[in-house]
Amino acid sequence: MGKPRSLVLRRDRSGSVKIQGEPPTEHEFSARWIAREIQSGLASVRITLNTSSGPIAYDLVGFSELDTAGEDGQRKLNFTGWKCRRVSEEF
Repeated sequence: MGKPRSLVLRRDRSGSVKIQGEPPTEHEFSARWIAREIQSGLASVRITLNTSSGPIAYDLVGFSELDTAGEDGQRKLNFTGWKCRRVSEEF
């Protein structure tokens, strides 16, 4: 069995993003890619909690920051701390 195919995205000169080829059934996205592309508007992540009162949905808006700075002086992202905003009205 060969290596699984990757999702390949191409941005053209106009800024449009297109998928090259057929998208794979499964793909691993790095947390750093998700953080960058949420900021750019290309990606969005929604979390749905299935509670006894009904589903409640949150959109990932970014990651929390660590108290320490990286070598470039910028604060590092804490990829285990997800900042989310509630988007579902029902509850």
